[in-house]
Amino acid sequence: MTVNDFAKILRHPAARLESEDYYVAHKTGQTGYKAHFRLHDLWYWYSVSGTSVSVSRFEVADAITHPDCSVDREGSYKREKGFEATVRLNGHSYMLGHGNNRPFGKKEI
Repeated sequence: MTVNDFAKILRHPAARLESEDYYVAHKTGQTGYKAHFRLHDLWYWYSVSGTSVSVSRFEVADAITHPDCSVDREGSYKREKGFEATVRLNGHSYMLGHGNNRPFGKKEI
């Protein structure tokens, strides 16, 4: 999977938001937004730093494919069973993730 593949999944009409929440980063005290969604039986999530408002999956897809964004890391994790990436644009970090299991400890919507 690549960041561009992740953006296509974010834009997929069958993707369903399952939970969302705000967070405060321990190191910086900066607020952010996180969301978890599902497409068929697979789980995806993203977080956006430096925001106190919700950020739609379509806004994230646009940001992570913007010509001025920078991809800091992109690749598999947990022995290639998942995907993670960090993309930066306009002072925000977009952390992306994918895995087969539902994320735990998340607020349901």
